[in-house]
Amino acid sequence: MKLKIAILSTALVFAACKSAPTTDNPQTKAERSAVKCDSNPPTRIEYREDGNIIESQGPIELAVQSCDAIAKDATTRATALKTGKWTNYHPQGDKVQSTGNFSAGKREGLWETFSENGNLTKVASYKAGKQDGEEILYFDTPEKIWKSKGAFVAGVKNGAWSERRAADATCVTEGTYDTGKKTGKWRECKAGPGGADYLHFDGAYQSGLKSGPIKFFYPGAVLQSQGVMKADMECFAKLSDADKQASDKIEQCAKPIGKWVFYHSTGSKHSEGSYDNGRKTGAWREYYKTGTVVASGNYTDNKKSGEWSYLQKGGGKHADIQFAENGITPKKVKLYEAGRLVASGEIMMGSVKYDMEKDELETREFTKKGVWIEYHTTGKKSGEGEFSMNKRKGPWKHYDENGKLIAEGIYSMGEKQGVWKELSGGSLVDKTYFMGKLKP
Repeated sequence: MKLKIAILSTALVFAACKSAPTTDNPQTKAERSAVKCDSNPPTRIEYREDGNIIESQGPIELAVQSCDAIAKDATTRATALKTGKWTNYHPQGDKVQSTGNFSAGKREGLWETFSENGNLTKVASYKAGKQDGEEILYFDTPEKIWKSKGAFVAGVKNGAWSERRAADATCVTEGTYDTGKKTGKWRECKAGPGGADYLHFDGAYQSGLKSGPIKFFYPGAVLQSQGVMKADMECFAKLSDADKQASDKIEQCAKPIGKWVFYHSTGSKHSEGSYDNGRKTGAWREYYKTGTVVASGNYTDNKKSGEWSYLQKGGGKHADIQFAENGITPKKVKLYEAGRLVASGEIMMGSVKYDMEKDELETREFTKKGVWIEYHTTGKKSGEGEFSMNKRKGPWKHYDENGKLIAEGIYSMGEKQGVWKELSGGSLVDKTYFMGKLKP
């Protein structure tokens, strides 16, 4: 009789600790648990929100309370420290998600993780609740092909690591971590246009920032750029905690310095020049894919300064541009045709830039303003005066190829207006215009 009463008591305790949730009375996670006192040590079973599917289970420590006391109180039941081997399950409840040991409520020793397909996907070691020792991630296949492998110390990556994005990848990312930050030599892979990985980066890190000689590559081992970078630790220290987790923000603190060379995907040189603490400085050149110069000029504090020359593929000049202080807006231009100077003056809009994909110069029409000089094919001056919104205005003079004055007068809205002196019969004579039309 005593045995029957004990069994009945245990069953009642277990049943009382697990009841299905209702819409009116949703259960807390603590309430969605049960303790089985018929094992030694006792076993806690934790259920998902529906109250029926097991989420995890394993033994717990009793401490000073009896198992029955723990089983009856939801808070005590849920906070009892885990110990020994525990098993976690995938959402459907019938497939193991992970398994390993606890000690005093913290993960300890080897843990294994499985996919819903039943394949081993992770093996990791823990010490006092933190990863410590080797970790291997596997692709979700029965063959146990490693995806990444390396070691942790007190919860952070440390030592040599290797990673690859696909089971059949020929490119492997490799390098070293020091207390969770990349350091020393690294080779990093990236997915190419067809999905296959290729070596994208070959260089070094300092405290998680690129530093030292660097090379970047296109797919097919074609060099994309090369130079030297400096880890700006002061820049990194100023980042917010959130920005320190954002790769694009971190990259801003790795500053290019000294000479850099950039290349087209064909392997020919694209541009070259120098950086000072991450900002372009001094003389720079850009190149067509054929190797001929497309543009040359100077940078000051990452802005184009002074006069920049732009050339056609055949080598003849296309334009010389002086930039405003912002390094973007052109303020003066010299225009060329077939390599010869045809006009020069001030502008308020327009641009010339090299399109790398098309491998050609793209020109947006310049809006002329202020004083302009126009030239004959011989290089002699053909005209001089002012423009406003691309139209001649005010006094203008025109010359023949020998430099002799052949016309002088006023323009209004781009049309001759009023009395003009024009060469006729070897001498200048007066002619009157109205809105560009000669008056009889």
